[in-house]
Amino acid sequence: MGVVLFIMLSGKPPFGGKSNKEIIDNVLRGTFSFSNPVWNNISDMAKSFIEKLLERQADQRLTAEEAYNHPWLQEQRDREFSEVTVSMDVFTNMQTYMDSVQLKRTTLSFIASRIPEDQIKTLRLAFSKMDKNGDGSLTYEELKVGLEEIPEITLTEGDIMEAMNVIDSNQNGLIDYTEFIAACLQSYNYLKENHLR
Repeated sequence: MGVVLFIMLSGKPPFGGKSNKEIIDNVLRGTFSFSNPVWNNISDMAKSFIEKLLERQADQRLTAEEAYNHPWLQEQRDREFSEVTVSMDVFTNMQTYMDSVQLKRTTLSFIASRIPEDQIKTLRLAFSKMDKNGDGSLTYEELKVGLEEIPEITLTEGDIMEAMNVIDSNQNGLIDYTEFIAACLQSYNYLKENHLR
């Protein structure tokens, strides 16, 4: 992640060199710098984040969770989701899903696991906005807070718990991404013959 972020912000890889051997030596030593003038416009917080991601000693390098919770990344996340609103359709489709028979829910889960990401961008953004800790699943609390952001609905704690129990098809106490997508597919026209085949 550190290498990719370094390249995204500067346009160059962190471990340069005039030959493959020199590049490999720089990688092994962990030698990189922010001396290129492009870094003058990059925040100190971003540079600090990259340094922690490119730490040579693995036990001192950020874990995935620490990286996700780094202030620079959280700032980017907040900026990205500040304009995202969760549609009333998300709730309506969850309700329909909950009222469906088990075969239909299983079919929706199967279809959800195979739909290309670009076809369900709105649902992916809604899920990502609700998934506050970025672990790829929704807790009861994350679902509750996410649904509370939809002004048109009012739910009791019991309603939300029932939604958790029905949507959580593998019964692990969390709603994972595929379970969420399956629960929200109703109005996205995926119950067509080609998908069912």
